[in-house]
Order: sequence, then C-alpha cells, then structure tokens
Amino acid sequence: LVFLHTHAPDYIQDAIMPEAEPLTTPDDATFAESIELVARTYESCDRMVGHIVDRIAGPDDLIVIISDHGCIGYPENRDNHNIMRNLLIDNGYMVYKTDEKSDQAGSKPTRGQDDLDWSKTKAIFFDSIHLYLNVKGRQPEGAIEPEDFEQVRDDLIELLHGYRDPVLGRCPFPMILKSEDAAMLGLYGDRVGDLIVCSAPGALYGEGHGTLLPTATFGLSSNSATLILAGPAAREGATVERPCWLTDVAPTIAHAMGIPPADTFQGAVLYEMLRPQS
Repeated sequence: LVFLHTHAPDYIQDAIMPEAEPLTTPDDATFAESIELVARTYESCDRMVGHIVDRIAGPDDLIVIISDHGCIGYPENRDNHNIMRNLLIDNGYMVYKTDEKSDQAGSKPTRGQDDLDWSKTKAIFFDSIHLYLNVKGRQPEGAIEPEDFEQVRDDLIELLHGYRDPVLGRCPFPMILKSEDAAMLGLYGDRVGDLIVCSAPGALYGEGHGTLLPTATFGLSSNSATLILAGPAAREGATVERPCWLTDVAPTIAHAMGIPPADTFQGAVLYEMLRPQS
C-alpha cells in the first residue's frame, strides 16, 4: 500500500471559491481568473498522479483517488459561529463576566471561554455545527437542571427556526437535529453536540463546507467528494449513482485486494465499482 496526500485543491478552493462561483463572484473578470486558477490546480494534481502511476504502479495495481469533501461558494467571509454566538448572547444563552465579549468565545475549546460566566451560560456553539448545552452534573459548572434539558433544547430549536438570514430572507437552517437523531449523518457518540445545526448554501456565512449537508449544491459547486478507481480490479466505465460515504472506501479497497474485512469497518463494499471476483 502506498498513500499520498496533497492539500492543493483544498487550499485553492478555500482561498478563492467565492470568486470562482458565478453566484458569488464580484464580476465576470474575477470569475474568469479565479476559475482558471482552480482548473490549473486540478491539472497540476492530475499530472502528479500521472507521474506517480507511470513510475511505481504495476499492471495489477489498484489506483484510488479520493477527496474528503467538496467546496461551495459563499457570499461573504463571515464565520458561521459568530452568527450563532450573537443569537445565543442576545437571547441569554451565553453570558459573559464583563461587557468585553470575546469574538472567539464558544468557537474552539481554548479561545475566549475564560470570558464566559459558566454559572449563567446555558449553551455554546462549537466547530461550525455543534450546539452544546451546559447541564448540571454533566459539565463542571452546569447552568441547566437535568429535568429542564429537553425544554431548553426545544426552545433553542424554536429560536433557530425563527432566525432570518439577510441574504436568503428566510431561515438558513435546513436541518436542526437532536443528537440522538444525528446518527443518520454519521454523527454519534458522547462528543457530538446536543443539537446539530446545518446551514443552507448561499446564506450569509463563510465556510465552503462543514456547515452544509453532504448533499448540498450551489451554482457550479457541490459538497460531494471525488472517488475514482482504476486498475484491473475496477469495473471500467462504472459510476455510483447512489450516495456513498468515506467509510465505504476502506472496505472497497480491502475487498479488491482480497483482504478480510476488519471488525471495525463501518462502511460497505462498493461492488458496482469493482469487477466480479472469480
């Protein structure tokens, strides 16, 4: 097995995707220049793959090209957590010790949280999609009685549904899930938020991925990842029309190589991408 990672497509799209998307670019000239830079980056990666395959791949080897996510243009470089933070502050869910409110509080574990009054803070928003409640007995300085947990969650859902995005003119959250319902998105365990908040493409947020549903599309871009298989084990010309997931990649490679499935595999073999084994 030989693994190689390149971050070039991620870097270029994170840097200029708003300019390379017709729905968010400032003008035609900027779009033409930006989309050319994106194309040149992909062409460079394609040449890299070609050099590697030509030099080290044998006739029986399986070549797999996989990305972890796509990227969608967005109208303004405004961090998603700041919008959520303001909603929580204005409605009394996040409370600061002083009037000097840190812009970073609640976004990452080490940023600005010393400024919060945890005895009064009921919820924080973290890592683009997770909204955590500060529950007594579960958090060190809990502010919500355990018996009030469900009511607070329901109140937060109602609050979020009532928010109107200034660009869309409507609620920008197409899906708000309670933690126990988020398993269908692959989010489960004791570290996910008590609420999972997904954003709509085109809303007034930054982030070209992460806040959006895996199936999100916007203009010429989408959140879908790339998966390409080549070699004798791959079924020539086959495409997968149904949704497949990153967790399907390892089982598919293992099956193609005749490696027994691991007990920890969570995905499924993409048989439609492989030739039948004799």
